Amino acid sequence: MAEFWKLPERSAEETTDPAQGLDWLAYRLSHGSPHHIADFQPHPAAARRPIDDYATWGAANQIMDRLRVALRREEPSSPALGRPTAWNP
Repeated sequence: MAEFWKLPERSAEETTDPAQGLDWLAYRLSHGSPHHIADFQPHPAAARRPIDDYATWGAANQIMDRLRVALRREEPSSPALGRPTAWNP
C-alpha cells in the first residue's frame, strides 16, 4: 500500500511534463493489482464524505449556473474565452 502512494511522486520524477506524467501514472495504475486498488478506494471516499452533501452540491450548482449565464453574455469573439467569432452557443 505504501508503494501505491508513491506513484504520483515517482511520475513527476520520471517524466518531463504533466501529460507524460499522467500517461506514466495511468500505465502503472492499469497494470496494478486489483487488490491494491480495492485497498486504496476507501481513502478518497473517506476524504470526500465530510463535504459530499446536498449543501456542497447546491453551492456548486449555483456557481455553475452563474458561470453559464456570464459566459452567455460574453461576446463569442472575446479573447478571454479563446473562441472563434463563428462560435454560437
